[in-house]
Amino acid sequence: MADSAYLRQRFSGSSWGGGGGETPCGSGSTVAYTEFLRDAIPPILETYDIKVLNDAGCGDMNWISLLASEFETAGVDYLGYDVRTLVDPPLPYEKLEIVHERMRPCDLILCKDVFIHLPDEMVLTALANFRAVSKYLLSTTFHLVEHGSERAIRGLGGGFARINLEDPRYGLGEPLEAVAEPQWQKNIALWKL
Repeated sequence: MADSAYLRQRFSGSSWGGGGGETPCGSGSTVAYTEFLRDAIPPILETYDIKVLNDAGCGDMNWISLLASEFETAGVDYLGYDVRTLVDPPLPYEKLEIVHERMRPCDLILCKDVFIHLPDEMVLTALANFRAVSKYLLSTTFHLVEHGSERAIRGLGGGFARINLEDPRYGLGEPLEAVAEPQWQKNIALWKL
């Protein structure tokens, strides 16, 4: 399948740089950068009664592993998914391609900085898979990108294109809530699927 080859090429050995040696997943996955998100996730888990959390595109779990005690205290069953093979991950993990394979049923899918690396047809397929297994989606969105804007992934490996998940083509509508990220004029936003 051509899409599978695309995903393996784009993500299997990728290093996005900018992580200062802390993480190969880039500066957006450093402990310092993700403080806003680590503060935002526990109230979302409580407010929406999240007990099963799937992390689609968990990367090396650099920052999310810092929430392990929060998950345990709240009784949240976390499972990370990534196209790469992780050795000795700090949290439960399965190798999976989110476009072609379905995750386990859950209450919430976290999908941070993944769709920016995928062409629209793959985003739409992944969203269909997400709708089949989850109640909610918490994902990165560039809310200032004009609806209907053409997207083209630029560069190999860490190439990306901004995506506004409120655009009608994705069928998500307005998010239930959104938290501004500290840089790059983007949000992490929550939708009911």
